Amino acid sequence: MIGYRVGDQFFFNKYLALYQTSKNNKPVQFICKDDEYDQLNWTKEPEQSFEDLMSSHALDLRNRHERLILGWSGGTDSHTIYNIFKKNNIHIDEIIVKTSSNIKYQPTYHSTWIRKNHYDVSTVITEYDQHDNFLRTLDRPNEEWIWKNSGDIKHSGVNTNGAHTKYLIEKNHGGKNYVYVTGVEKPSLIYKNKSWWTRLKDEAIYNSLGYDYNIEYFFLNPLLQLKQSHLLKNGVKEHMKKYNLSINDKEESYKHEADWLFQAYESPIGYRNFSRALGRVDELTEGVSFLQKLALRESLDLDLKQEKNYRILKGSRDPSLNAALSAENKASLNYVKGLFNLYTERNFAHFLRDNRYVRSPNKLLQINPIFSKSYNLGP
Repeated sequence: MIGYRVGDQFFFNKYLALYQTSKNNKPVQFICKDDEYDQLNWTKEPEQSFEDLMSSHALDLRNRHERLILGWSGGTDSHTIYNIFKKNNIHIDEIIVKTSSNIKYQPTYHSTWIRKNHYDVSTVITEYDQHDNFLRTLDRPNEEWIWKNSGDIKHSGVNTNGAHTKYLIEKNHGGKNYVYVTGVEKPSLIYKNKSWWTRLKDEAIYNSLGYDYNIEYFFLNPLLQLKQSHLLKNGVKEHMKKYNLSINDKEESYKHEADWLFQAYESPIGYRNFSRALGRVDELTEGVSFLQKLALRESLDLDLKQEKNYRILKGSRDPSLNAALSAENKASLNYVKGLFNLYTERNFAHFLRDNRYVRSPNKLLQINPIFSKSYNLGP
């Protein structure tokens, strides 16, 4: 089970969970496979290599499903999974590639590369543009999308793994026993009480929650999470030793994020080194994964207080969104109207600010991460 628990209620939409918290004053918890992870001895690193564990998991997925579909972008996560399937000559029924002719971090030539280099001619390769109006409307059928109990959407394009993904899969595999494999997600380390602890941020997961089709978050497999947590711990310790770095453990707080030591989200090289420490292969085009993170951060900076008209967003850094709004595009209008619906809940907006869920009551897309349960990896 992956989602948000508030008292005895369970949510897949983070805003809905926080809204419930604002009403009953009960804390919101991010639950991520707790039942499975609680069974592991997190202090013991698996003896098998990360590659061998990934191969076993990939083969198991293939053996248990009639159809296997891979979501692939050429980024470091999905490309690592692809290479494991290729190494083991595992048949993939369909590869779905999200591209865009408008933005550099979803390059169209990645789909050309996969068609030219894929090892299995029987695999169907499906490419779609993340600004396709029909697909975007599936994710946001009306302006109330922000309150539906499934993964909320923080940018104007389609929501990766959202309702549109189910539509694409069901066209070719509806009625079959299928699994859709996606590259979620990396662990995050903290250091406290003289030990390293692993946990998961909800940031890269919650957009994918609550959809009623069989999604396999590949790297959330318990043994893979266990192994890569130790890989990251070992990599951080080597990095600290190499550069004579230390970490403050005077406060028992969660502010000392070990992945910051790699400056993972400050430069393409930092993100590459962070990914390598986690056993990932390099992305197909260097810098694309980091550029995706950078573009998302920029899109979250929208100050709704400064916006007077949902047809013209002066503060938006998304040229595709601005052009679509001026053309009265339904999907874009639904997106922006949903944001304004959220913003007009002023008591809720101030609750988010006062409790530090957001930095500003006017920038409601800049919502801070919530962390899962932590597990002790040892010293």
